[in-house]
Amino acid sequence: AAPSVAPGHAALGVFLPYTPLHKLLFDAGAPRFLVMTSGNRSDEPIISTLGEAHEKLAGVADLYLVHDRPILHPVDDSVAKEMGEARIVMVRRARGYAPRPLPLKGWSGPDLLAAGAELMSTVTVLRKNLAFTGPHMGDLKNLETESGYRRGVEHLIALLRAEVGHVACDMHPLYRSTAFAEEFAANHSLPLTKIQHHEAHAAACMAENGFTGEGVALTLDGVGYGRDGTIWGGEILAGRPGGFRRAGHLRPVAQPGGDMAALEPWRMAASHLKNALGEGWLTSGIEVFAGKDPKELSLLDSIIQKGLGSPLTSSCGRLFDAAGAIILGLSGKIAYSAQAPMELEGLAARAAEARRYPEGEIGDEDGVLVINPAPLMAALASDTAQGRDRAGMALGFHAALAKTFSRAAIMTCERENLRDVFLTGGCFLNAILTKMVFEELSGAGLRVHLHRSMPPGDGSISFGQAAFLALLKSG
Repeated sequence: AAPSVAPGHAALGVFLPYTPLHKLLFDAGAPRFLVMTSGNRSDEPIISTLGEAHEKLAGVADLYLVHDRPILHPVDDSVAKEMGEARIVMVRRARGYAPRPLPLKGWSGPDLLAAGAELMSTVTVLRKNLAFTGPHMGDLKNLETESGYRRGVEHLIALLRAEVGHVACDMHPLYRSTAFAEEFAANHSLPLTKIQHHEAHAAACMAENGFTGEGVALTLDGVGYGRDGTIWGGEILAGRPGGFRRAGHLRPVAQPGGDMAALEPWRMAASHLKNALGEGWLTSGIEVFAGKDPKELSLLDSIIQKGLGSPLTSSCGRLFDAAGAIILGLSGKIAYSAQAPMELEGLAARAAEARRYPEGEIGDEDGVLVINPAPLMAALASDTAQGRDRAGMALGFHAALAKTFSRAAIMTCERENLRDVFLTGGCFLNAILTKMVFEELSGAGLRVHLHRSMPPGDGSISFGQAAFLALLKSG
């Protein structure tokens, strides 16, 4: 493939022609392979009318190939990822899969509407023992996507002829999906239940595996509103819906600039290296900081130290951002969501051998395991400064992190006398991390459960919200 197609990735996404229009293109003399991208601008819903295309793709598209039949309900293509050993995981569940129902026993109440999350948003309608999760609707970052989300909710309710009598949503007070759920519940005088983000992740994986008991959920992702008001994302939960306990988590660090840190991974590199090296990160001399003004870095150090505009986060996604920035030298803004972790995985897949790194430290704070990745991050910075093989470093990072989280999960199982572990959250779209954690836990004699039909990421949150309430009732 051309270098401009999925740069930095070890694999390409492909699909066969699935419509008559695709076949006509090839019959008319198109090359054997066509490079395609979404018919929309970044962070906006897919375009479904010629008028929208002329308005929003002006200066982007040179020609338009259109059909004479209007699109009544636009749906994205589904995306699946090969995870090794003949296992496939859904990344984006949409065309061809949604809204095919999944069995969800335990709910005896009225039709339930689960509003999902902010990113990779979906909605779910639970009717009796069947959960109908609608197609992927994108990130609710703007009014255009929110309008598409609202139309999607209306379409799913109408399609199922549902009579919604209960609403569920995320706990995050600023999510557009939460605001919609509050509005919908108020307008229809319905009860509303708010469910913690990572507990919904755990419930989704448990329900997919038909599990109704107590277990340990290793829930690793980018962002979720925690019960303590901080940003969670590197969580070990023990128990079951309605009785989950936060048994462990990554040590919280500052997320300098808030959401800006997710767009500029070098900020998280600074935060994690400050945790590991103190003010020594300022003189680390590694590539990611080389082009920065020393005054800018000193100011950032002060901002992190004082916590100004820097909420605390235990996010594993932001830890991957930091490692990606350090190893890859990413000193600017990312071009797409999760760029640093995805390129880091792609680099690791090409490694001949993994660098050996120290695992994170696991401490006990009032009965909760706290994982500090400082030794690992300090070693990454040292190897980067010495110009070590980057692919080996990337694979070594994956290995050390997998061993650290696996050790913490095993400790939790021993403490709680539990044997079932559930791997969920967007970080488990990473095939290397998933394989390593699965093997570590299975080797310790634990039963390890993965997602089957739903994505590990936030595309399963609405299903998880419905599952949480169903499993709560069944208990």
